[in-house]
Amino acid sequence: MNIMRNIHWKSTLPVVVAIAAVAVALFYYHRPSHPRLPQKIGELALVHQVDGDKANEILNRMHDKEVTPATNMIGMYAGGSASAVVYLSVYRSESDAQSAYTSMARRIEKGNPIFTGYRSVRIADMDASFCVGQGQDHYFFVHRDQLHWLAVDTSIAEQMAEEL
Repeated sequence: MNIMRNIHWKSTLPVVVAIAAVAVALFYYHRPSHPRLPQKIGELALVHQVDGDKANEILNRMHDKEVTPATNMIGMYAGGSASAVVYLSVYRSESDAQSAYTSMARRIEKGNPIFTGYRSVRIADMDASFCVGQGQDHYFFVHRDQLHWLAVDTSIAEQMAEEL
């Protein structure tokens, strides 16, 4: 009888291990990404970062209404005579981030007193949007559950968008 229990246990162990491995892989694949601003984008270095309530307050003030998800970051970059700002918003899911992106793109595409020249672009194998405003080029796109907005000097805009 004891031999039968050992054989049964030994034959089910690989199945249990395989199920556990799949569960762990699915957890890591589907978990929300951890937001991080890059320390460098091309030749530009992160010189100041704002996050938490202060970042939420800044973004909501920029839009004149509450538009932000719970987690937001703003990174200011500089190097040489160039500068850029990255706005990063983390949503509950990729579909929520995509929905926010689509809504923003539609509003800008229809006409906006601040941003002009809207067009869809493809950068580094990703769909993105481009517009011009406030003396800078702007690119915005979704990566997983994150919506990124890059405001950057025109002279280095395309390079920085590709690097980001």
